[in-house]
Amino acid sequence: MQYDWIIIDGYNLAFRGGLLPAGCDNLEVVRHKIIQKAEAMLGYVTLRASIIFDGRNLFRCENNPASPVVEVIFARGDLTADGKITRMVIGHPNPSRILVVSSDRIIRNSVEAAGASSMSAGDFWEWSDRQSQNAHLGTSGINKPTARKFGGLSLGEIFPDSAE
Repeated sequence: MQYDWIIIDGYNLAFRGGLLPAGCDNLEVVRHKIIQKAEAMLGYVTLRASIIFDGRNLFRCENNPASPVVEVIFARGDLTADGKITRMVIGHPNPSRILVVSSDRIIRNSVEAAGASSMSAGDFWEWSDRQSQNAHLGTSGINKPTARKFGGLSLGEIFPDSAE
């Protein structure tokens, strides 16, 4: 399936891809590598990609990472990247056309309950590498990702009202 929109949990993907080792002090380089990976996926896997990072002030981001084709968003205020991603999916008119990339179980369960598909960060690295190889070899077609989707569950079933 080709998705209309891939939403990436930026620091989660960086950490799972080995780009964010403990004590890493150059997050600008890490963010740039994540943006490059997303840019490489555009056109043959998705038409739109967004990378969501936790707040700019939290991680000392002086420069705004820019991409002419990938939307880069920093969660602001009291909202984490996880919360921002969940809101983006819930607010979309057709979540079934969205793929969320994160290894965070709670975020994956939330977006799947809203109708989107999800993929772990490790699976995304492997899948995107295969897509890049196919593109360089001129292989046509898209290898289907191993995204998962809940069957018929709603957000209310995942997070029931705590007052009951």
